[in-house]
Amino acid sequence: MKLYELTYLVSSELTPEQMEILVKKVNSLILENGEITGSFSPIKRNLTYPIKKQDTVFLNQIEFNFEPEEIDKFKKEINKQNEILRIMLTEKKNIKIKKKTRNTIIEPKSFLEDAKTPFKKELKETKQKIGLEEIGEKLDEILK
Repeated sequence: MKLYELTYLVSSELTPEQMEILVKKVNSLILENGEITGSFSPIKRNLTYPIKKQDTVFLNQIEFNFEPEEIDKFKKEINKQNEILRIMLTEKKNIKIKKKTRNTIIEPKSFLEDAKTPFKKELKETKQKIGLEEIGEKLDEILK
């Protein structure tokens, strides 16, 4: 069984009794080949653009486990319901959250003390001034 989430829009012209009957129909279709793991109560929403001449709808959402072989049949049955304007069926992936383990932290003082001394010596050695004549001689050697 895989975990799915069904979000569907229902016409706002339905009475509360009709809405309850429709939700029970959808739930019974799910329970034929699966199990409901979570559901949310319908929420009334205003749409930014009309769907089938409807400006306000009820948004319903259900999470459920279902057999993947039967999902196409389930979609066809849901689409037969005239009161449902749109559906979105998505497969949810089970995400396992790993606990973070604490790494050993290097103390900044000891680390910086070890790193500063050789680094400073290297800088002093490389900061020798080189005259223009020496640069010219080196270029001549390279170009020959």
